[in-house]
Amino acid sequence: MDDITALRFLINDSEGKEFDDNGIQSFLDAAAQIESSAAGTPIAGNGNILLAASLATQSLVVKYGSIPVQEVSIGGFQTSAGRTQVRYLESQADRFYQMYIDTPAFAIAEENNSGYNELTIIRNWVLRNEQ
Repeated sequence: MDDITALRFLINDSEGKEFDDNGIQSFLDAAAQIESSAAGTPIAGNGNILLAASLATQSLVVKYGSIPVQEVSIGGFQTSAGRTQVRYLESQADRFYQMYIDTPAFAIAEENNSGYNELTIIRNWVLRNEQ
């Protein structure tokens, strides 16, 4: 699965009703730019898919937040159509961003399967915790 398809899956736009492929790619590029500025060095390729999903969902919040809200009052009961959906989208964008922030460094670091490194890690842990 390529990044565009994965991002479409995350934001529930597999049919392309909200964004075309260029729009999806722009979120991946924006995520790469944000990560590059944070790292202080250019990052090649697409940015983090969770950060791109957060950006895409925030874009939907802006899009649907500008639609007028319809309020209905019947007796003492009052409801509004439109606000709840925008709040859900905003909440989902925040969750995507939080997952991006909470991704531990070892989840993206390259795994080293060297037996020597395993022994070194164990030795260093023992020396640190030896009392």
